[in-house]
Amino acid sequence: MKEQLISFETDKLAKEKGFNISCWNYYGTYPNESNTLNESGIKLDVNNSYWGYNAPTQSLLQKWLREEHNIRVFCIPSVVDSVDKYWQSVVYRQSQTVFTTKDIMKYEEALEKGLQEALTLI
Repeated sequence: MKEQLISFETDKLAKEKGFNISCWNYYGTYPNESNTLNESGIKLDVNNSYWGYNAPTQSLLQKWLREEHNIRVFCIPSVVDSVDKYWQSVVYRQSQTVFTTKDIMKYEEALEKGLQEALTLI
C-alpha cells in the first residue's frame, strides 16, 4: 500500500503554518542541478530560484499536527445506505470536536479535507 501525498494546495497551506520537515517527494519542476532547501523548506535551483515544495504524506502531516499543535485528524466510516460506504473526517482539539465533514466516498479525500481544516486552526 502506497501512502497518499497531500495535495499541492494543502502543502502550500502547511508551509504557511510552519510545516518544514524535509521529504523525498516534492511539487514543482525538475531541479536543474541542485536540491538545496531554504529555511521554509522550498527547494532552490543553482540560481537560488524557486522550483518546488516538499510534499509530505497525509500521515506525516497528520503526525505533525498531533505532536506540534495537539490537533487530531481522523476519519470514521459513515454508512449512508446499504450499498455505499462513506467517510467523515473529524478534527479534534483540546477535548472537543471542532470540525466534521459530510459524507465523502474516498477515505483519502475525507482525510485531506480534515487536514486542510486543521491547518486553518493554527
